[in-house]
Amino acid sequence: MKKINKEYTILALLISGWLIIIGLIGNYLTDLFDVFFKNTLLIVITKIIILFILFILFIYLLYKNKKMFKFYNLSNETLMRDDSFKALILPISILRQEINFSYECDNGDEKLYLKENDIENIENFDDIYNIVEKKNIKKIFINISNKNKEFHEYLIFQKNEFEYKNEKIKNFMEWLKEINEIKWSWAVPLLILSKNSKSIEHIRLICTKNTSNKGSVNDINKLKFIILCLFIKLRDNDGIKVHEIESFEKFSILSKLLEKIEEDFEKKYNFKEEEIAFDITGGNKPVSVIGTFFTLKSKTPILYVSQESEFGTVWQINAIINIKPPE
Repeated sequence: MKKINKEYTILALLISGWLIIIGLIGNYLTDLFDVFFKNTLLIVITKIIILFILFILFIYLLYKNKKMFKFYNLSNETLMRDDSFKALILPISILRQEINFSYECDNGDEKLYLKENDIENIENFDDIYNIVEKKNIKKIFINISNKNKEFHEYLIFQKNEFEYKNEKIKNFMEWLKEINEIKWSWAVPLLILSKNSKSIEHIRLICTKNTSNKGSVNDINKLKFIILCLFIKLRDNDGIKVHEIESFEKFSILSKLLEKIEEDFEKKYNFKEEEIAFDITGGNKPVSVIGTFFTLKSKTPILYVSQESEFGTVWQINAIINIKPPE
């Protein structure tokens, strides 16, 4: 005998209980109504009111437990629309390119370079503002090397730039497209963030721990610095959080972490499942499998940037399936 699904058992009990109550009203309370009420019309009206109350109660119970009784269509794959998500979960791979940050001061055009300790403790936009004021910075540039050790430069911040500018994000995405041949390790998460630049409120970066100096956590401060320079609306300390795990190969650990992050988003920030997304681009098999499992159980989609499509194309996958009652 097949194991009966718990959700359908509860649903069946609710329906059965509702029908039993209706039956009790029909068989036993009718006589009581006849005794206390001589008016036939009054008896009929009373029964209708009671049945209506029971029906409303039944609908309320179903709504209260709606997550337990989901009937879905087959999975679907669509192009992600811009500004679809308020929260993004992004696994971060090890940085393969050399990267640094240069800047110009108000009192000259000479380019200087930020040091590691300048950005290692940056948590929010106010920290960037403090660096700008301290060093009298006018502009900040990111510099990324290609395989020939030639650097590609891009302006990521200008002084007094404290409001969101859509043109800035568009230009940044164009630059990502231009340097696509480099295969920059962080191009995909930054592309996804850029396409959600107006709606994004919270970002969770998942990186691997520093094991033999190989973990992606080693350069995570640089990525946080880039994100905060580009997406200046992330002003509080909760805007970006970093989660470290031993390895993306640890299926159970990664699975539990995603569950915890999603629960945090829903309870602490009141985000809906469909306002959260998880990127699986370039991930190894466990990341892809867990990402698929992640969206199987809820409306939270997974995101994927295909290497075969034109750069800038982000696919949104809702891998939910049709659920049928147990036989």
